[in-house]
Amino acid sequence: MPPGFSLIVYGAVPGPTALTFGPDGRLYVASTNQVVYALADRDGDRRAEERTVFARGVPIPLGLLWIEDRLYISYNDGGDGRVAYVRDTDGNGVAEALNPVITGLPSSGRHQNDGMALGADGYIYLGMGSTCDACREPDSRSAGILRFRPDGSRLSVFATGLRNPYDVAFNAAGDLFATDNGRDDLGEAAPLEELNHIVNGGDYGYPHCWTGNIETRCADKLGAAATFAARSSANGLTFYSGENFPPQYRDNAFVAVLGSYVYPALRRGVARVSLKKGGDTYTGESDWFLILEEGEGRPLDVAGGPEGDLYVADYEMGQVYRIVYGAP
Repeated sequence: MPPGFSLIVYGAVPGPTALTFGPDGRLYVASTNQVVYALADRDGDRRAEERTVFARGVPIPLGLLWIEDRLYISYNDGGDGRVAYVRDTDGNGVAEALNPVITGLPSSGRHQNDGMALGADGYIYLGMGSTCDACREPDSRSAGILRFRPDGSRLSVFATGLRNPYDVAFNAAGDLFATDNGRDDLGEAAPLEELNHIVNGGDYGYPHCWTGNIETRCADKLGAAATFAARSSANGLTFYSGENFPPQYRDNAFVAVLGSYVYPALRRGVARVSLKKGGDTYTGESDWFLILEEGEGRPLDVAGGPEGDLYVADYEMGQVYRIVYGAP
């Protein structure tokens, strides 16, 4: 990491896929064992000594979003992509039954419904992956960004041409961004993984176009705000809004880069992207913030904490890291 930063193992969770902080200050972590855990640091030592089960029975949960007292979960129930919410109505720290608001999303193929973010317009924005590596999708809801009201109404396609937008997030200006993983069948060099500024009705080119492809048919497709190494799997996304990091980190995008199992030499860690707006679009410069060597783990999600620290879900090591500025 850059000088001055420290990394702490905050807690252990098997196969963590998504992170979010709740209104109670606890860190909620989705796990591949069909559980959402709640982690809490009760004694103030920057480490979670408490881990409890908040919700069960949520297969392949890849997105978490708190709206008031409801935790929304994006998950895949045997190919049936769903978004449901849970609540803890009796105050015992454990959620009751799942309440589906969206069902029947096309999640029976290669990818599924992913991360979520709440917009200032009151809509939930959801990344929706493709069913294949590179094909024309039979369902218009695949391979793009969906949006809907928290009660599940007014579901619509907001943007298209994104193969696997694993996470979505709004910056301080209220503009929407999404990570995207490019197709796999073209080898190690292309297409690059992307961070995209998402606009209503935007087409980002999948399956035939990507940033750097100059074919005529790609001229009207939207390019990325920033890119990462091809096949490196750019996934979790957050914008830093805390006060603990130096001022130059404010509103920077942090992206969890999983790396590749096919090309294990590809670097993995957390990338930092500094974005500048020009007209209606953004351009960004990407650099490494956290580098993990081979055998040290694979980050899948990132989240900012209410105290201004940064949290990283390490899918491979089954750990959640807390990054602080200063001594650990």
